[in-house]
Amino acid sequence: MANSVKITVSLPADLHRAIERRRRAHKQSRSQFVRDAVLSVLRDESDREAATRYVEGYRQQPEEEPEASATIASAATSWYRSPGNYAGARSGPSSDRRAAPRPAALA
Repeated sequence: MANSVKITVSLPADLHRAIERRRRAHKQSRSQFVRDAVLSVLRDESDREAATRYVEGYRQQPEEEPEASATIASAATSWYRSPGNYAGARSGPSSDRRAAPRPAALA
């Protein structure tokens, strides 16, 4: 791996044993296991921070009713038109199409 840096880390014995069991079960090197674990923690933290910023943005500038209604209608339209949902649904191998009621947002 290019630009790698070796580090030394001290771990409690029980954590070391747990890492060794898990990495062997997944047929990974110790380095790969630790690298994946650290990346997972960093991604999770980044995702949580992004979600917090997203929620905070809506708290500072919430959607008004027309925006919320438009979003719901758009989502319902997309769902209605997607294969397997209402318009694209087929029942069984006979291709017998049955009319299903349209969602209220599309009426």
